[in-house]
Amino acid sequence: MFHWYRKAARCYVYLSDVSVHNFDQDTRPSSSKSNFMQSRWFSRGWTLQELLAPASVEFFSHEGEQLGDKRSLEKEIIETTEINVLALRGYPLSRFSIADRMSWAAKRTTKREEDNAYCLLGIFGVYMPLIYGEGKGAFTRLIEEVNKSSKSYHRLDLEFLRWLKSHDPYTNHLAAQRKKQAHTGSWFLHGEQYTAWQCGKIPLLWISGSRIRILLIISSTIIENLLENSVTDTSAMMAYYYFDFSEADKRTLGSFVRSLLIQLTVNLPGIPQELFNLYIRSREMNQEPSTESLREVLRGILIRSTKAIIVVDALDECSEPEELVEFIGEMKSWRTANLRLLVVSRQHFEGTDAMEDLHPVHVSIQDEVANNDILAFVKEILSKDIKLRQWPQGVKKQIETALISKSNGM
Repeated sequence: MFHWYRKAARCYVYLSDVSVHNFDQDTRPSSSKSNFMQSRWFSRGWTLQELLAPASVEFFSHEGEQLGDKRSLEKEIIETTEINVLALRGYPLSRFSIADRMSWAAKRTTKREEDNAYCLLGIFGVYMPLIYGEGKGAFTRLIEEVNKSSKSYHRLDLEFLRWLKSHDPYTNHLAAQRKKQAHTGSWFLHGEQYTAWQCGKIPLLWISGSRIRILLIISSTIIENLLENSVTDTSAMMAYYYFDFSEADKRTLGSFVRSLLIQLTVNLPGIPQELFNLYIRSREMNQEPSTESLREVLRGILIRSTKAIIVVDALDECSEPEELVEFIGEMKSWRTANLRLLVVSRQHFEGTDAMEDLHPVHVSIQDEVANNDILAFVKEILSKDIKLRQWPQGVKKQIETALISKSNGM
């Protein structure tokens, strides 16, 4: 059944317990549970493969109105299912650990006890005869089949993650996306420099400005655009990272390199040999791998890649900004014609001069341009808030003007 869904061009889901009258995709609060997220469909065992296997899944209400699809409702689906975004976007399920895949079904139920196991056969890519009446024995047989079919690098997944101690940047990305109003930042995607960078004509693009919020909006818009493209462009390796001043363990160069390694290897058919060798040496010597050794492994992976994209947000918030800029320059010098680097930072920081020495194409976000996004954000709030939208138009105009004039340094 899983393979049948996998071959489907499109899957339609009818949600009998969701009404279009209680669902507004443009104004739904991201912090609250919508009736879509509470649908019984998300609690059924067999619907897990219906969600993950097809490339396209479209949801319809009780009235037959389209609510959206797997991409437009991605945030809500992730929040209610806790499924990794890469799994939703079609990455091979074999690249996720057994524990991860089991957790996706943990809160789901089936009418027949045996179906708790049978509905996961496609998720784990295994086959076993269906014997209704065996009860809990079905799950025992499933575990045995999964363990037999798991290759060595699958069984090492969890251990590798612990060893690399990598942070998942998607938590930062999701937080940035939730703060962003609809359409803000999208203007940058149509710019000449970004288009040239995407085409591979610019190896290093540097975006800077004075307003932190605007830079974050642009970063998250770019990353979201690249994530969307990565679903269809499977030849491209992509990684991104958000440096965050409030999280000390995410501000180091080492945490950045570790995260890149995890992201760039997640869709490979196996663990790269140089990474596996480093893992074995580290275990034998009972010590953590050095950042330098991890950088060398990363170099080998990128040099062999046909196309690689790396995006760095808030470079200036790294605890070692000059070392990070030096490493970016090192990556730029590696003999790979298909590596595209994009970094975002404040206009002036500790590594500004070193950054300029790398001769990037530099895009400085001016106040006038940034004001367009701020104005869009303010208008969005004034139009959505029930009380504020009842205010006289003249008062709302004064609010817009005042907020923009006071927004320097956002």
